[in-house]
Amino acid sequence: DLILRICGAEAGPNLEDHIVSEDYVKKLIEDLPQNYQGPLMLDTFGNFNPKEGAEYLNTSLSAYKARLYRARNCAREKIELCLQQ
Repeated sequence: DLILRICGAEAGPNLEDHIVSEDYVKKLIEDLPQNYQGPLMLDTFGNFNPKEGAEYLNTSLSAYKARLYRARNCAREKIELCLQQ
């Protein structure tokens, strides 16, 4: 499920029950800060593991993981806001 792939383990039950389209997810990722987009795209659609993603983006593993964590948090907040409307 895309929600779980985007939000990771932090996705609560209120998010897990919703289905979102791939187009919605891509738009959501495009709206994130630039340095968060790459890690989340690679993780969600590229199936890169963190080490591969860091190498692909030419960044350290710790920076990649931090950006992915922050990207997931931002994405989760945006999805939750959308669902409340």
